[in-house]
Amino acid sequence: MSADQRLHPIKVVARRTGLTQDVLRAWERRYEAITPARSKGDRRMYSSADIERLTLLRCLTELGRGIGQIARLPLEDLRRLLQEDESHSLPPRSTAGAVAANGSTTAWRQRAGELPSRKGAARPAGPSEQELLEACLDAVLALDAPRLHACLERAYLSMGRIAVLDRILLPLLRDIGDRWRNGSMRVMHEHFAAAVVRTLMESFSIGADAVAGAPLMLAATPAGQIHELGALFTVATAAADGWRTLYLGSSLAAEEIAAAARPSGAQVVALSLIYPPDDARVGREMTRLRSLLPDNVTILVGGAAATAYRDALEAIGAICPGDLSELRAALSQLRAAPR
Repeated sequence: MSADQRLHPIKVVARRTGLTQDVLRAWERRYEAITPARSKGDRRMYSSADIERLTLLRCLTELGRGIGQIARLPLEDLRRLLQEDESHSLPPRSTAGAVAANGSTTAWRQRAGELPSRKGAARPAGPSEQELLEACLDAVLALDAPRLHACLERAYLSMGRIAVLDRILLPLLRDIGDRWRNGSMRVMHEHFAAAVVRTLMESFSIGADAVAGAPLMLAATPAGQIHELGALFTVATAAADGWRTLYLGSSLAAEEIAAAARPSGAQVVALSLIYPPDDARVGREMTRLRSLLPDNVTILVGGAAATAYRDALEAIGAICPGDLSELRAALSQLRAAPR
């Protein structure tokens, strides 16, 4: 088999193209940028031409092109477009000059890791995490849904699912919560951000890679708790760890949550408590929910106000992770537990 006919697994392709495996899957599913072959075990397998195409797409997105506008362009058009873009943004010694001189794919093979890079070749830098966070926050303050969606999408496609959760979404949600509490944001800003995040999660098909038979997490906020960003983040974190997820929304009575948990076969019911921290209904709702759920269903509770209800949560045996690492550890243990 020649080098051009050889097929490569996704880990090799991620290393050669500089794209994360999450981004490779997203570009395939959402934009149909590539259609890899499948092995007998149904694993994605990529040709050398696929690697060149993906590397071209990565370089173009780094130069500011939207993946949605270029994903299906023919290979020759991608080469030509990148040559034009680089000629207007990089010094003459960039790899664009190599392609102009010999018309080969040497430059893109260099970028893909198949050949050593030319010494001194420049690579355009994308926005930093801080710049992405500031752009997202500005979009929330302006109630600009398209801009917020675009910022989060760009972060997802460049960083991958887990990184964008940890380094973009979590800090953003914390910042929104802090600003709401100190009065520099209104509750409408949080509701707006929650709506965009919820739509984004659906469009990115978070959780679509969960295998058949994976445990199901049902998430909501209990009656009187209208702030849902914490619940959404828990859903996204669980989905990234391979759980199937079902999000019900905010301020639901115990009877409604239990009614959804029973027929769906949920293994975990995750609740978020943000505000207020002194609602007498919460304790009663927690007790009622525990009585309505099967004994083998675990209640997991987090959020800024969770510690204020510690006695009620301990009484029902709820798991209360204190931070993201504890949440992931709890999800890992619950997933491994016999059902």
